[in-house]
Amino acid sequence: MQVKKKSQLQERRVAKDLNARTVVASGALWSAKADVRSDNLLVECKTTEKDFYSLTLATWEKIEKEAIKDGMRLPVMCVDIKGGKERYAVFIHKYFKHYNHYSEIYDGDDTVWTDKKSFRVDKPKRVVMACYRKSGEIPYFTVTPWDDFVYMINGG
Repeated sequence: MQVKKKSQLQERRVAKDLNARTVVASGALWSAKADVRSDNLLVECKTTEKDFYSLTLATWEKIEKEAIKDGMRLPVMCVDIKGGKERYAVFIHKYFKHYNHYSEIYDGDDTVWTDKKSFRVDKPKRVVMACYRKSGEIPYFTVTPWDDFVYMINGG
């Protein structure tokens, strides 16, 4: 299947999961950033045939900035790896602590510390990047199965 077709299918599935809508011409227009938006989320979708997706801090910060400009939405990534056989949500954990089922979303103890400006999305984990952002904050990510994230967002 073509990459564009896979991406479109992923975006429609994510929109349906979150009771949201896909963004027309996503990324192509200055006013149409990311791929899916709901009242409170801005989701960037990525899909790869590889066993991992390498998320850079620069890519995350771009998505985060777009989410803030787009009505103070919360930034999220949906990453499909292995051609969609595995699906993950990636987010900064502090943005989602107020959700009822947040504590249930990640039950592993696999915390990864990295001094690099990227990490591999390849399994559920917490990632702490030991590189400071301009704000002085250390990024603290959660990678969780997509279905668990949807469960949390939809109230369980």
